[in-house]
Amino acid sequence: MSRLARSILASCLLVAAYGPIRLARADTPADVKDPVFSDYSLETDVGVYSDRRTRGVSDTFDRPGAQIEWTLAHASGLVGVVELGTVSKNEFLNGAGNTVLFAGGYRFGNPDGWHFGIGAAEELFPGARFSEPTGLSFGVDSATGNFTAIPVGFQQANFNTTYGLLEVGWGAIQGRIAQIWSPNYRGLNTGSVCPSFADPNAQLNCFLAGNRNTQGSFLFDVDYKQSIAPRTDLTLHVGYQRVKNFPQLNYPDFAIGVLYHRWNFDFSAQFTTARTKEADLFEVISSSGTVRQADSNALVLGISRKF
Repeated sequence: MSRLARSILASCLLVAAYGPIRLARADTPADVKDPVFSDYSLETDVGVYSDRRTRGVSDTFDRPGAQIEWTLAHASGLVGVVELGTVSKNEFLNGAGNTVLFAGGYRFGNPDGWHFGIGAAEELFPGARFSEPTGLSFGVDSATGNFTAIPVGFQQANFNTTYGLLEVGWGAIQGRIAQIWSPNYRGLNTGSVCPSFADPNAQLNCFLAGNRNTQGSFLFDVDYKQSIAPRTDLTLHVGYQRVKNFPQLNYPDFAIGVLYHRWNFDFSAQFTTARTKEADLFEVISSSGTVRQADSNALVLGISRKF
């Protein structure tokens, strides 16, 4: 386990042991409201899951993961979020096995009616990077006379991503649109996508289309939560990603789950599925040779607590 992963788990234990963090001055009596800090609220959400998934695709090589999230909100509608989570080094190569998300924005409207939000986010994968080709060099093998295509123009790339965010909701229905502002969406570009095709002809055609990135891609999500029994909520999710320059990566994802509240904890069970087009683009091979489909259907179990 990496140092940051141990820090995440340690933070989870500390928060569970000592409870919520309260914003107050050290010299302010508990029964006196501070006019500055009373406009703020800080929520901590700690969770452990059988799998951490993004858009129906596993970020943890179909293995358990943990995350801790802090949300700081102001009465004016300003909000900031910091999230730490674990990811697989088999997917986010050469990294520390963690991700850090920073987000900020402004929310307004009626929580029980129409409400809106606008903001931006930066998703970082500390240390994660890979070497990728930017094109092919064509030639003929002098010994066999066969046509050859050799990857060339290798460069270093990473998985860091910048998002622009727009939220539109009505009551319990929450919609979100994200646009990719960084050059690449989680490292997706010609050098990372084209070699992933299992079919050599598909690889060749992909490279022949030129050196492309995924800036300007769109991510769409709609979420709904409804109480169905005492302490029990039904959760529904529909998403779609439209990856610029690589339509093979466009796909919808769906999830249905149950959230049960007990003993100040949330126990969750969620079935998630990603309706991808090209299975080979989501195949992950570990350093030991283990092969897994990151886009396979999954039942994700979790336990979390808010403070």
